[in-house]
Amino acid sequence: MDVVTVIRPPLPDFVIDQILRILPTKAAVRMSSLSKQWDGVWRSASILDFDEGDEPGKYDNDHIDLNKILEHRKFIKIVERCLKFREIYQHKQDLLLYKFRLRMMRYLPGDYDIIDNCLSFVFERSIKELDISLRISRLYRGFAWQNRLELYYCISRMTLVNAKSVTVLNLEYVRIKDLESYKPSDTRLLPNLKTMSLKNVHFDDHVFPLLIWECPSLEYLSLNACSFEFSKFNFSGSSLKSLEVKHSNAWDIRISHAENLESFRFSSNSSLLETIILNESCNLKYINVHAEHLKQFSVNGCRDCLMATINTPNLVSFFFKGFLKSKVFVKAPNLSATFLIWDLWDGDLLALNGPWRHYLTLRDFLERIGCSKNVILYIRDFKTLIFPEDFRKNFSSPLYGCNQLFLRMDNSPKEVKDMDDFYDSLVWMAPSTTG
Repeated sequence: MDVVTVIRPPLPDFVIDQILRILPTKAAVRMSSLSKQWDGVWRSASILDFDEGDEPGKYDNDHIDLNKILEHRKFIKIVERCLKFREIYQHKQDLLLYKFRLRMMRYLPGDYDIIDNCLSFVFERSIKELDISLRISRLYRGFAWQNRLELYYCISRMTLVNAKSVTVLNLEYVRIKDLESYKPSDTRLLPNLKTMSLKNVHFDDHVFPLLIWECPSLEYLSLNACSFEFSKFNFSGSSLKSLEVKHSNAWDIRISHAENLESFRFSSNSSLLETIILNESCNLKYINVHAEHLKQFSVNGCRDCLMATINTPNLVSFFFKGFLKSKVFVKAPNLSATFLIWDLWDGDLLALNGPWRHYLTLRDFLERIGCSKNVILYIRDFKTLIFPEDFRKNFSSPLYGCNQLFLRMDNSPKEVKDMDDFYDSLVWMAPSTTG
């Protein structure tokens, strides 16, 4: 029987590149032994991915084992060796690097220098995506929070001075400090950064607003379990389009003049949280807030198509300045709410909207906040609130839970008929009011 030898053609370079993109660097190095075609190709890969392993939950349940520390030292040596090989064998014209990921599960203070070297290495190669996670070793788990915080790898202005090429930045278990303020005309640290995700990051005093200022192109920001020196989270203006905050220790969150902000998501069960204020964010389209202990929430400016879900059982004060078309769903049984509506039509324009169209929109808006105990409503013309009798017969009262309704109007009814119609409408709108 003849033996047929099948000769497989070599894989195209772009296929090899795609394979290297999904492999951790350690595995990519091992692939070099497969064939001559694979020999050393990892040295020119556009992605370097160093992952120490163990999932956080699994590692937390283990007892402290010195063998784990030895494994960690081996991991550090692999990282150092790979970077050294890249420097030796990589041609100067191939210095570009697309993504660098370093994930440590047993970070020790002695690793500080290797982190510095890694960052210098990737910044020299115009890195686009940077992902750094430095989980503190369990050897220091018994330390008080403030003492453990001193062990965190610190990111300062000097750390980021050469990071101008970065477009995506993910940081975990680090500390950010010493971002001195500079005049707006000065060069920013991260001029091209579009997306930033921060988890378990600690900000020293006044650092957060400075960090935002250093990112003039930032569009997407996620903060998860981040802590602030004085528990305050605020900044003014930016290119930011989407902001997500989870499990923050902040008690006061204020965002002002964020003209490009379209989406705001917040979730926290912290008992410290008292206030969230979104001021002059005229492009807001989506708000989702779940905060058990939040006391005050304010939205001053938004798009006419805003969709807002606010689940805050202890909220006592809510201020809204926006449009009737906004769909604002509030779950807060003890709420006192203030609404300044921009687009309540003048009486002369009601006919242009068709039969009952204006009243349906207004009623639906009021019903979404119908559980509020106290409501303050700012309107231009009292006639806006005179619901036709036939309409009142066909629809239920929107402010079903309101005990007190306060109106602020540019005018008030003078004629007896207008006064009677206005009173009947108010009684229908909020039948349980006492004043």
